[in-house]
Amino acid sequence: MAFAIDSTIDLMKYIIKFDKTGIDYSNIDFSKKDIILKKLHKYSREVFKDKDKMLIKNLIIFFKNIDGGSQNLYIKANTFSLIWEEMVENYLNNYFIGMDSKGQYLKFSDTRLKPKLNFENRLFIPDASSENIYSLELDHYLNEDENVYIFDSKYYNEISKLDYKQVSYYYLTRGFDSHLGKNIYNALITPQSVNGRGSFKIHFRLKNEFNNENRDFVITEQYLNMKKVMKEYISS
Repeated sequence: MAFAIDSTIDLMKYIIKFDKTGIDYSNIDFSKKDIILKKLHKYSREVFKDKDKMLIKNLIIFFKNIDGGSQNLYIKANTFSLIWEEMVENYLNNYFIGMDSKGQYLKFSDTRLKPKLNFENRLFIPDASSENIYSLELDHYLNEDENVYIFDSKYYNEISKLDYKQVSYYYLTRGFDSHLGKNIYNALITPQSVNGRGSFKIHFRLKNEFNNENRDFVITEQYLNMKKVMKEYISS
């Protein structure tokens, strides 16, 4: 947190005038962003107070959007994707009530849920290699008694090619202990298309000749009304 504060003060020194924290963190290599994010995701699952969870969540957002080197710090400006991700998570937690019987589209309540759900950004590390540790970062993850939901936010409303990342999420996590014997649902969540098409469509369905496990693997494209999602986020 001290690094986030101090580096922001350095970057904005001509606009804001604050004293730095004075904390020595010179022994930490902040250029290893992936390692820092893994640790933050780990800590996020170990804390319980809302204020601690919010602090860690904001640190994750900060470190996801910087390119840090030994001399310079660059903060990316393309943050709408992160804002959309946060708004979608808020909407899911307050209105999502499950998938239809065939897992083709998301169903939502007309009123806010009480209590609300606990969709979260979740990091999985299925890689056991000795040199490079590759991880999967799921935008919106919820594991319930019988169902697992793996949703990914897309800030654009036209998806023109297969989302291989979402395919990998399913195949690399379906053998996870707490996923065994459960229905695993996959969806890409995007802003409502301007051309007025329906609220969802099938992005990908695995052909029978490729499906020797007899599992119905489907990825849905779910379109949410941006104005409605934004209003809900502001009022929450």
